Amino acid sequence: MNQLITSFIVRCHVMDSGKRDYRIKLTHVQGENELSFDSFEEAMKYMKETVEGLENPIEEERR
Repeated sequence: MNQLITSFIVRCHVMDSGKRDYRIKLTHVQGENELSFDSFEEAMKYMKETVEGLENPIEEERR
């Protein structure tokens, strides 16, 4: 069995603006990439794309 493990650090900052306004800072530990997002959906999309790229490295090189 081939196992792939990748890790992310997720920091959530709830803005005090009277509405649900978030700032999400996401760090991919192995790649040391740190990005900021305005929504959980955007952060999850980035994590999914990162993991899928690790699972299919040949396809990632073609992009």
